[in-house]
Amino acid sequence: TYWSSNRCRYRWLMKDYLDIGKIIGAHGIRGEIKLFPYTDDLRRFSSLKSSFFSRKENITSPEKGPIEVEYARVHNDVVIVKFIGVDDRTDAEKLKGVFVSVSRKDAIALNPDEYYIADMIGLEVKDNNLGTLGKVYDVYETGSNFIIEVIRKGKPNLLVPFLKSCNVVLSMDEGFMTLDLPEGLFELYEPKEKT
Repeated sequence: TYWSSNRCRYRWLMKDYLDIGKIIGAHGIRGEIKLFPYTDDLRRFSSLKSSFFSRKENITSPEKGPIEVEYARVHNDVVIVKFIGVDDRTDAEKLKGVFVSVSRKDAIALNPDEYYIADMIGLEVKDNNLGTLGKVYDVYETGSNFIIEVIRKGKPNLLVPFLKSCNVVLSMDEGFMTLDLPEGLFELYEPKEKT
């Protein structure tokens, strides 16, 4: 899943490699793997030529790669991928839990109003009424919408719905986003004062 801004000036916001999925197991006996996709455009896998492997998510440099892709196909809600050099089920099983990424230059082009989630991580989050809340720690897809997790110093993280009603505006070039928290949400996360 992604939003994208390729016009971002601040290099610290831009990751050189973008996770496109996580290997969740082997498929069959010929070295195919099952990949849980992190993108909502599964067509991107039909043109996948090579990728990188890492045991950690959101890498700055891959542990292995580029690894050439022999073929990839969508199967239900996963992608079946055959990597060159992964020739049997045993080889494929060793890759379970590995994150698969592509270099930014090989990432699919997105619309001007879309942003890669990886580029949102670390953005400062400002509420239009409350001021600075913290920084984007992660973004989750819930099915009906996205949730922005905002990390705050010394306080519980905020989980903010990414909804039109929240008036989210991303200022990627400046390194922040502004929004209007839903009524009552901020109070849920504030520590109660003892009386």
